[in-house]
Order: sequence, then structure tokens, then C-alpha cells
Amino acid sequence: TSKQAAESVASSLVGYRALFVERLREVGSGTANEIAGGNESIRKRARECQRLGLIRECGIRACGVTSKQAIIWEVVN
Repeated sequence: TSKQAAESVASSLVGYRALFVERLREVGSGTANEIAGGNESIRKRARECQRLGLIRECGIRACGVTSKQAIIWEVVN
């Protein structure tokens, strides 16, 4: 059962990464919180997507969700 659980989690992470990039592509740029729309599982995929070369940092500004300074992300073309 633990093997099945691990496979389930691994496949959902791929889905969350894809969803993060898709949402980011729709808006052009934004903070991880803005892109995730309140879904913590999606928000956490930002750095993973960066390490995979799918997105990159493009600045820092106040987040529209938290009002704190945050990294702005954009999709790598």
C-alpha cells in the first residue's frame, strides 16, 4: 500500500507542476500565492518548476494575496 501511495503522490506532483505553469502562462507573471489561488499544494511547486527550467524569477513586488514582498515568476519560453 505504501508503494501505491507513493505512486499516487508522485503523479499528483506532476499534475500540480503542470497546473502551476499553465496558470502562470495564462496571466503572464505573478507570485506563487497569486498563481496558486489559495491552493498550497500548487504554490509549493514554484521552486520545483524553476529547478526544472520551466519558470524563472523576474522580479520582486508586494504579493496581491499576502501584501508581503514576494518573487515574481514568469514562464520560460
